[in-house]
Amino acid sequence: MFGQHDKKSQPEAVELPVDVHLEWDVSDVIDAIDAYLPAPSEVGRQHLLQELERLDAQLDAADAYTANVVPQLRFNAPDPVVGETSSRPMVEEMYGTEFQAQVVLVKAAKHEVTAPTPETLAALRDARVALDTVRAQEGVDHPPTPRTA
Repeated sequence: MFGQHDKKSQPEAVELPVDVHLEWDVSDVIDAIDAYLPAPSEVGRQHLLQELERLDAQLDAADAYTANVVPQLRFNAPDPVVGETSSRPMVEEMYGTEFQAQVVLVKAAKHEVTAPTPETLAALRDARVALDTVRAQEGVDHPPTPRTA
């Protein structure tokens, strides 16, 4: 009916197009965090560091693509995709709030692996809980697109 709001009475969630390869790397980082948090150890920290380095490599490739290829496309450029590394990225839509919570989580993980303290560990735990909270609020209960390549 005119003038009535939906049940949530919240603004519509913004979705971002994200390259699935980036999302796969983020998922690997989250898995490494989940393995690390119950019993932090040097082995777990090293595994988390390796996953973060893989994610950084994917982000570097995306930055290079954006800097070197996208400007050449000029007016024919398609809508940008977060983390794209080719002109035909595999795309997954993601809520912006979930993406931002992932960014906070990755930053917390980087702090923990580079200079672990009780405070960085607590921040990592808080960021992990925050991501789950955002996913629950947004109704996200599925993993990213299954890997095919």
